[in-house]
Amino acid sequence: MCVVRGGITYAALFLTISAGLTVAQVHAAGLSNVPITQRHANITREQAKGSPKKEAEQKIVNGWPMYRTNRGQEAFNAAMATMKATQGTVPSAKVFNGCEDLHCHLLLPKIDKAGWIAPGRVWVSPKEYVLIVRSPRAKRRKSYRRRSRNNMKLFVFHEFHNSTRNTDVYDTISAHKFSVFVPFYLGKEGVDAYGRKFVVIVQVAPYDVVSRHVSNHGNRGSGVEIAKNKWEKLSPVQEKAGLVLTSIVTQKAPWLRVIHHRHKEGLPMLRAHKRRIAALRKVRRAPKVTLPFVPLASKQVRLVKADLGELITRKGVKRLVRVAKAKPVARSIARTVRKVRTIAVPAPKMVKAPVKRAAVAVANTAPVPTTSSVPAPELVASGTVRGMRPQEKPALTMQSLIDSIFAE
Repeated sequence: MCVVRGGITYAALFLTISAGLTVAQVHAAGLSNVPITQRHANITREQAKGSPKKEAEQKIVNGWPMYRTNRGQEAFNAAMATMKATQGTVPSAKVFNGCEDLHCHLLLPKIDKAGWIAPGRVWVSPKEYVLIVRSPRAKRRKSYRRRSRNNMKLFVFHEFHNSTRNTDVYDTISAHKFSVFVPFYLGKEGVDAYGRKFVVIVQVAPYDVVSRHVSNHGNRGSGVEIAKNKWEKLSPVQEKAGLVLTSIVTQKAPWLRVIHHRHKEGLPMLRAHKRRIAALRKVRRAPKVTLPFVPLASKQVRLVKADLGELITRKGVKRLVRVAKAKPVARSIARTVRKVRTIAVPAPKMVKAPVKRAAVAVANTAPVPTTSSVPAPELVASGTVRGMRPQEKPALTMQSLIDSIFAE
């Protein structure tokens, strides 16, 4: 295939030029206008980094990571396209019914007759999810050799124990290029542009494909490669992703025996699996929980576009989405209470003044002089005046006020 310098193929340029963009505009804008699945596809890779140790070390060319092989690039692009195409509403905590540790009966996507898991996004908590990505190893119209039930006895946990110490799941997929090693690859924990944690599971072949990866057990089964070195700990989201994958596979083939490879390789994931099985056996009626699943439409994944900063968080890449930061309610209430407590409220001033003798005509009785310490006095006219009806009140004038004071 003819190649345009900068990592843009003619197949990808056809979609952009047909939309009215020139080649110069596409180069200036990077790969933003090219579908994710077509980025850096079938190109020369002189600009790719030679020996990366992790995903964050892959060189970014025109705003998009460039992998050393076309196979690794395909897997990475498929993962990012799946992430973009399955974005949507975040499920609430009530949906998980208190089963965020996954120690309950899980209702998950099923494996079809061809041996593939439905791709999409599986939420394991309101802030964590697992991406199931389909990236076939074989080209189209090529079949796979699959195991029969009699020759399918194991599901094995592997780890990335290699001399390069490279834990990039997409680079590892491209390294297994001569034959199918395992059908599943489980990546490192990542953080998307919205601050949520995720793990990618890439399926490259049917779950029961004939493969050679566990010679100490006669190669009689399937398995998964987990992105982890010997000295690294299994992250919580990696553990949940492994439990999700194991549950899907064992629901399809309940007779499988789950094991680790040898020595300590795969042992942390095996222990997590055994803890879940032990918890289910203790509870007779463990709750059944349907984990929220957003399926991927095959037609949609080919057309989605997004910049890297709209998808994942990576050092040196500007985040292109706004994340609303909610203020803690308890702290704001405490601050309001402290402010209210510190407001100075002035005490009422008491005015000490003698009350002058006032003659008030009440049933022809003389006024009684009093002296008290009270607030400023108010003059109140009460009683009735001869010649006026009881309901009427005389108009209080200055002259009547003076007369009432000195009348005796």
